[in-house]
Amino acid sequence: MRFGPVPVADALGAVLAHSVQLPGADGAGPRRLPKGTTLTHDHLAAMVRAGLTDVWVARIDADDVPEDAAATRLAEALCSGGSGLRQTVAATGRVNLMATGAGILGIDAAVITAVNRVDPGLTIATLRPYAPLTAGSMAATIKIIPFAVTAAALDRVCDVAGGALRGAIRVLPTVLSRATLIETSVDGE
Repeated sequence: MRFGPVPVADALGAVLAHSVQLPGADGAGPRRLPKGTTLTHDHLAAMVRAGLTDVWVARIDADDVPEDAAATRLAEALCSGGSGLRQTVAATGRVNLMATGAGILGIDAAVITAVNRVDPGLTIATLRPYAPLTAGSMAATIKIIPFAVTAAALDRVCDVAGGALRGAIRVLPTVLSRATLIETSVDGE
């Protein structure tokens, strides 16, 4: 990925690195182009009308995987094989892993640590081990920090420990084998 300022005329198809405020059309209030926007002809024309000459962009190279696609691929590797997790739709390089039922969070900390050491642009954050979960609660989040990561880094992460990602984060069902009721009372009540 290449990152830096370019002339507005050369920014077609690049990813906006910083939000840009533009005047609204026909006297409307200001319009904000958020960072992460893939710039189109209409965006560039609005920038020229606003008097901008340069814009900060990221250019995704052929060997890069865009942030949402990378986060989705990593989530798919983690959620496969009966993990008790489902993934949300990727947005801004983030996918959350949600519990599909009640249980406690099981984590293979060595695998998650190994993943987080592969590339600083890819990260997995989890709740603490054995945290209680209910259906729909978030167990972990995956974040791709830059706008893209190299395919080689993503391959290394997805292949960590020979496929040990499957099951590295999972919902462990709670099993009650017995229950005890303890009742206390105070004299006279």
